[in-house]
Amino acid sequence: MEVYVTLPQQSQKIRMVAGKSILMVGGLFLLAYGSVMGIEAALGVAPWHVLHIGLTNHIPVTVGRSTQISGFAILAVAMALGVRPRMGTWINMFLVGQMMDAIISFGLVPGVSSMAMRVLYMLVGVYIAALGVTAYMCADMGTGPRDSLMLGVTRKTGWRVGIIRSSLESMAVLVGFMLGGPVGIGTVVAAFLTGPSVEISLIMFSKLAKREYLSSIIVLPASVRFGRRTQVEAHASASSN
Repeated sequence: MEVYVTLPQQSQKIRMVAGKSILMVGGLFLLAYGSVMGIEAALGVAPWHVLHIGLTNHIPVTVGRSTQISGFAILAVAMALGVRPRMGTWINMFLVGQMMDAIISFGLVPGVSSMAMRVLYMLVGVYIAALGVTAYMCADMGTGPRDSLMLGVTRKTGWRVGIIRSSLESMAVLVGFMLGGPVGIGTVVAAFLTGPSVEISLIMFSKLAKREYLSSIIVLPASVRFGRRTQVEAHASASSN
């Protein structure tokens, strides 16, 4: 039996892939931008960056390369938990560090000196980074190494994504600090606000997914929980309203 793909079907598939690609790359840019805001706040870097910078104290690599090295190691653990890397996973490992370097080089995040602006950078940076994480997860082209680990642990335990993410990032801070990475109040804030920020962003994306023209682009990870309900249950409930 031969199956023919019509031009409208091909066009629809191309639009879907293009939409997912834009969502993924846009999410990675938001993650990089939010991360640089946290660095410019100079109140302590985000949890994973404590680890990345700590590693550079012991091996002769840049922070970007350190991010890639740790990404490979973390991905290996995620794979052991049953998460399989996809194209977006490898793109994440390569692009985020490159984007951060470009944002810093071109001065896309202006430096600030007042404490009020530094605190604002810290808080806004956490949410922008979390929004970026959610965006590329919902593009369903493969999560990054750290979020693959988060989803793998969530799948095995059934615990809420906020609890899992905050726990993993707290562990990254501890190891990074032992390696000499910079820790401050911004590190603590990011460790405990990133998880809830991802949950809030996931709720927002679950509402966007109800729109017909976005339903084929936004895919909610089924293994992530909102409180006691899975995303699939939450999405189904929202769609029935």
